[in-house]
Amino acid sequence: MLRVQRLFVVLALFAATLSAQTWTELEAGNKRFARDPQLVFRNLPARRIKLEREGQDPKVTILACADSRVPPELLFDQSLGRLFVVRVAGNVADPFEIASIEYAISKDWTRTIIVIGHQKCGAVEAAMEKGQPGTPALDALVARIRESFVVYKPQNLDEAIKGNAKFTVDYLLEHSETIRNAVHREKNPVEIFAAYYDMKTGLVTKLP
Repeated sequence: MLRVQRLFVVLALFAATLSAQTWTELEAGNKRFARDPQLVFRNLPARRIKLEREGQDPKVTILACADSRVPPELLFDQSLGRLFVVRVAGNVADPFEIASIEYAISKDWTRTIIVIGHQKCGAVEAAMEKGQPGTPALDALVARIRESFVVYKPQNLDEAIKGNAKFTVDYLLEHSETIRNAVHREKNPVEIFAAYYDMKTGLVTKLP
């Protein structure tokens, strides 16, 4: 029994090390994006052909806003096949976003899930205004974001954006047994957290 317990401890430490290493690599790519005026993706044709032949195996799944100013591949300087990206206005989650993430988990690709909110998010800003946007789909989107206000009680737009990203993490864990089991399993658990993208600096930071 002691040997088994030690094995679980070793596996947990190994998984934590991999997660920390993954974020370190993403941070390094993000710093390149923020500071390099001539960011270049190299060998794309060869990379494209390799992925077509061998398939994909992205270790990071990202749920981000559909905003054209927030492309995760550019933010983290990651080429083809590196990120499994799900994008929707306001980086919210419903059955379709959840299904996409569950698919990546079922393929045993995902080791880290990141929900990214961003500065000046129009969807969150709309949710903070009184009234409804005017279509059933937009009303539903705003209603989902407003659920986060009840939990995180924001005082301004930035707080609302960050709270909404953290709420989406909570929502994923609450509404998906697959995601929840992957995060809490003893062997190779998946890390999940929220982050915030500052468009002025170009930097993405983990949220507490």
